[in-house]
Amino acid sequence: MTDSSDAPDVIQRRERKIDRRTLTYGLSVVLATAVLVIAIVWLGSRRGECFGTDTLLCSQKDRRLAVFVPSLVLLLGSVGAFLRSSLRLHRLRRLYIRPYMAWLLTGLTVVYPAGAYLLIYGQNL
Repeated sequence: MTDSSDAPDVIQRRERKIDRRTLTYGLSVVLATAVLVIAIVWLGSRRGECFGTDTLLCSQKDRRLAVFVPSLVLLLGSVGAFLRSSLRLHRLRRLYIRPYMAWLLTGLTVVYPAGAYLLIYGQNL
């Protein structure tokens, strides 16, 4: 049997581990999305049709990629966060990440396409 004074320490270590996993998961999804956006903009601006223009994304295909592909990455990240923080795993005491990260990523999934669409297509509305 364990000493009763060790139990709070074990719980605190488990809580810190879950918090660390939560932040690592959320930051990795956001970082992957940011790298994807930068790569799309960088590769889209290097095309011959973009030389001499003021916009970064000249072609319609690049604009669609900049809106929908990062949105898909955020959506998959939020679904993964909901699955990793599900109640079934919580009942088994194997909670991998906190549920707030799933909701935060879901909010980003909704906000990013709207913001990107307005930023990219806003001048053409």
